[in-house]
Amino acid sequence: MTRRTQVALALLPLIAATLMLSAQQEPEREGAPLNAEQIRALVQRAIAAQHRSDEALDEYDRTERIVYSDHDQKTTDTTSRLVPVGGGEMRVDMNRNGQPVPPAEIAQEWRDVEGMIESRTHTDDPAVKKEYEKQANRRREIAKMVDAINDAFFFRYAGRTLREGRSVVELDYQPNPEFKSSLRYAWAYKDVAGKVWVDEASGCVVRLEAQLLHDIPVGGGIVGKVYSGARMELEQAEEAPGIWLPTFSSYDVEGRKFLFPASFHRKLYASDYRHIGPPAQALALLRSEHAQLITNSPGQTAR
Repeated sequence: MTRRTQVALALLPLIAATLMLSAQQEPEREGAPLNAEQIRALVQRAIAAQHRSDEALDEYDRTERIVYSDHDQKTTDTTSRLVPVGGGEMRVDMNRNGQPVPPAEIAQEWRDVEGMIESRTHTDDPAVKKEYEKQANRRREIAKMVDAINDAFFFRYAGRTLREGRSVVELDYQPNPEFKSSLRYAWAYKDVAGKVWVDEASGCVVRLEAQLLHDIPVGGGIVGKVYSGARMELEQAEEAPGIWLPTFSSYDVEGRKFLFPASFHRKLYASDYRHIGPPAQALALLRSEHAQLITNSPGQTAR
């Protein structure tokens, strides 16, 4: 699959991930539906909350299991420990396709992580500065896309339910046909709709469903196409007061590359979140946990 087609097939997750933004505060009376003004105010509140959670994610390590398959039904199943390293992330694979990763390989990967985090503590290094600048630019672009949600969609109250004993508000969202933006990917908002479930007490999203409404051509349709009906699901849980982080996501995308079928099916399960802090703090923690491995070899390899 060409890079251009890969980018197109990866676009839906990017769009859907930025839709986690409709939130709910307690209404004036229990069970009362929200009017348009209240919903809009809550979306603005949720945008600020989502920014906080996105920023917090850079200081949490976690376990991720990723199950991926393509059109040829080739499936991979990998469980890793994902570690923020300052300006990026690295993975330490623990299990691949049901088989434990050899201990020597795991040890080397932890040394690689330690080496990278250590390098990112040298903030005066020009190369390190460049990596942080790249991350800051990515963050600003995502933040602007998140902010655009306020005008890009119409939200409609759809009811209340209970989820794990908590009151949850359900909202439908549809694209605003009059929305215009100069942001790089904002044009794609016109092709996404779905539902969102919001924890009423915290005002944070606990579940999101998104669906592509129309085909998206790649290279004018010559290079390929992402078909309508592509779907995304997301679930989140509270990991700290006011911080809700993903615990599950699922992407199912069908399309074609030139004249040949292409697909993207990916499920991610995240668990065991732990706050490790910024690089200097994380470095001390990981050195304490993996002292013997790190002492044996000071490897430093980006992954």
